[in-house]
Amino acid sequence: MASGRPLGVTIFGSLNRLFFGALGLLMWLFGFFQTMSPEGRQEILAKTPGLSGSLLDLFLVYAIVQSALTMVAGHWVLKGQERGRLGTLVLAVCTIVGLLAWNLSQLTSSQTLGSLLYHVAVLWYFTQPHVKAWFRQTEVRPL
Repeated sequence: MASGRPLGVTIFGSLNRLFFGALGLLMWLFGFFQTMSPEGRQEILAKTPGLSGSLLDLFLVYAIVQSALTMVAGHWVLKGQERGRLGTLVLAVCTIVGLLAWNLSQLTSSQTLGSLLYHVAVLWYFTQPHVKAWFRQTEVRPL
């Protein structure tokens, strides 16, 4: 096996670190600060039927924490650390379970379906034998 990083590791690691991690964190922090005003809170609750105020707070905190962890796991993936691969798998499972539990009626929406397909692809890719073998090499890799 070549010692170079597999292309899929680079793609998924970069997407997790930059897109779902850093940009997701900024988006959820913006949502959190928007709920600080009564008008912003009412606007979000009006757009999301069935969501109460305390559930909104819990959801936003969960999303902020998950985005931060996704960013860290993506960084570790790009460095070739096994903990990044395992963290990515755990986060993918949490996301899939959350999507199915929260958005079961919304599975036809492109955002929900796209996120579900992305995380299923992550689960499939990071459990492939050649990817697992690459992460289990002992050397620490630079970005």
